[in-house]
Amino acid sequence: MSVRLILVRHGETDWNRVNKLQGRIDILLNKNGIRQIRKTATKLKKSGEKPRIIIASPLARAMQSAGIISTILEIPFTTNQNLSERDFGRLEGLTWKEINKLYGPNFKERDRKQQYDYRPYGGESAEEVGKRISNFLDYVRKKYSRKTVVVVTHAGVLRYFSIMLRRAGMEFKHSLKPGAYCIIKL
Repeated sequence: MSVRLILVRHGETDWNRVNKLQGRIDILLNKNGIRQIRKTATKLKKSGEKPRIIIASPLARAMQSAGIISTILEIPFTTNQNLSERDFGRLEGLTWKEINKLYGPNFKERDRKQQYDYRPYGGESAEEVGKRISNFLDYVRKKYSRKTVVVVTHAGVLRYFSIMLRRAGMEFKHSLKPGAYCIIKL
């Protein structure tokens, strides 16, 4: 009993353009982000994939992306809290340059490798995010067995998918660019 996941990163926001850490702050897509998601949805429609549902993070940029995909693919979407971006605490809204200046160099690099604990800043640890992703994967395996599901989420969450799937011996390649997608089979 397997499930196919089409993992989509939400489209670009103005904060993506200026390299600000968004985290749980609700930011809408910019015009370019809307174009990116329309292009992604159109590719998916032409691909022959037959997803049954879209499950998105409840954050505005992911729900807006899911809504666009839903309209083009003519399938419903719902949200799942486990797909929310990592909580970066009080670092949210700062640029990586500002964070490195305040808290030391290589902060972004450690974050990219999922080696940083954001609890001291009021956010989440790597273990907490990993548990959310595990819970989500268990949920989709049970509820959507033998189906294809579009998952609209964030770069931080997609990094966790990458780590977890590689640990399980699965290949995972996702560009993490806004609007990008990849397909995996669980």
